[in-house]
Parts: sequence; structure tokens; C-alpha cells
Amino acid sequence: IDPRGSSAPLAAVGAALSAKSDLGSTGGTGESTEDLAAAVRGSFDFVLDSQTFHCFAGGPNEQAVAKVYTSFLRMGGYLLMLTGNADEEVERGPVRLTRSQVAHAFDCCEEGDGPDRCRMELVRLEATHFDWTDAYRAQQEHDMPPLAWESLWRKAVPRGHNNLS
Repeated sequence: IDPRGSSAPLAAVGAALSAKSDLGSTGGTGESTEDLAAAVRGSFDFVLDSQTFHCFAGGPNEQAVAKVYTSFLRMGGYLLMLTGNADEEVERGPVRLTRSQVAHAFDCCEEGDGPDRCRMELVRLEATHFDWTDAYRAQQEHDMPPLAWESLWRKAVPRGHNNLS
């Protein structure tokens, strides 16, 4: 939900994640991804990522995507992230990440000082299964959907920072 009643957050998310090769352009909208991201910086108490982050794992924009996600959150805000799980014995479903890859997904955000520091704290990391989809049901040889990681992250509030805004 956009606190200002516009569609800017959806545009920013779409723009930031639309192309693995160019996170600096929104593809002809006239605004850069950075402009859109700045418009929603720190606007959200909660962000849900369902099967998107792992698409960038190991790629050249993995750190940029982690920083974009983090920038959307207010201090103390939460990110719930659902990603593929490399413990899945059969190669199926989404891109699969190891427990360590998920646990260190936001290490790149351990930079800076003061109120803009974007350190993310891993609150919980649990193995689970994705929900059934038509694609997973079509794989008749499996009685469960693919394994997933469910991770809950919190944007750390720097010591001495007033989080009442």
C-alpha cells in the first residue's frame, strides 16, 4: 500500500527488477530507477518478496537488488522473502539457494553510518514448501511442491535513531 496514494511504489519495484542487465533505467518512462526508488525510500513497514530475489542470486545485480529492497523499508520494517531451497533433491521449481546464500543475502548492506545505514537483521530462516501451483501439480512424480526458504528480515534501527517518523 502506498502511503501517498500513488502508484509510484509499484512502478519502482517493477523498474528495479525488470531487467537483470540494466537496473538504471525504467525502459522509457522518463524516470530512472534511482528517481523512483528515491520517491518511496523508507516508505514501507513491510515488504513481501515471493520468488523474485533468488532470480538475481549470483548475478551481477544481486547486491543492487538487495539494496533496493532494503531502501524501501522504514527503520524497523520487515521483509518476508520466499526463495528456492537448494536442499531440494530434484532440480525443479525456482532457482535454488543454499541456507548460507539466504543468510548472507544482505551482507552487502552492512555499509554506512548514521540514519541511512541499511543493515538487515535475519530474524528467522526456516525450510518450508512453496504452495501448490498448476506447474507443480503437473509434476505427477512429486507428492509435495518444491522446497523453499522462508526468511524474515528486519531493517535495523541504528543506535540513537528516533524511529517515530
